[in-house]
Amino acid sequence: MRLGGWDANALIDASLQFSEETKLGPMSSERAANELREHLRGEVTDGLDVRGNLDGIESESRDLAPFMIVEPDRSNRIWSTELFGPIAMLTPAETVDEAIAIANDSPYGLGATVYTDSIEHARRFVAEVETGMVLVNGPRGSNPALPFGGVKRSGIGRELGRCGVREFANEKLVVLPTEFVGAES
Repeated sequence: MRLGGWDANALIDASLQFSEETKLGPMSSERAANELREHLRGEVTDGLDVRGNLDGIESESRDLAPFMIVEPDRSNRIWSTELFGPIAMLTPAETVDEAIAIANDSPYGLGATVYTDSIEHARRFVAEVETGMVLVNGPRGSNPALPFGGVKRSGIGRELGRCGVREFANEKLVVLPTEFVGAES
């Protein structure tokens, strides 16, 4: 399937060709790694198209290789589960309207990624998708100067950047009578 000329199958294949030098850090805890493995085992059992080294889901290590779930059925429990780890769900769309509907059909809204060769499609997706962050045509890396956070069940507020600093500030409203405005102290 394509949206704006991107071939989803080529995207999947390219993302799974990690070099020997590519290193991912471990999951934050054994519990987090085991929870993600349980999700992956369930998706394989349910017959979803899970791509990646499936041998890794039987390990007890905190290290997990990246996985992709391709075109998950929206009725599957994975659709309404917020996953934290090296796993992505890839759902191709034929139109911008369909891409927006797919992205917004979730109780979560941390981030979304759209691949397109059209700036008009990207602008519309960014404006209408209900997430705290949107990446266009892939990740660009992390930057502590940029705000991070989601909407819906993915959180309230932002951390990092100027927005994040304001989350920790106590702002005070002061109302002065008009004769005080501009007066020297």
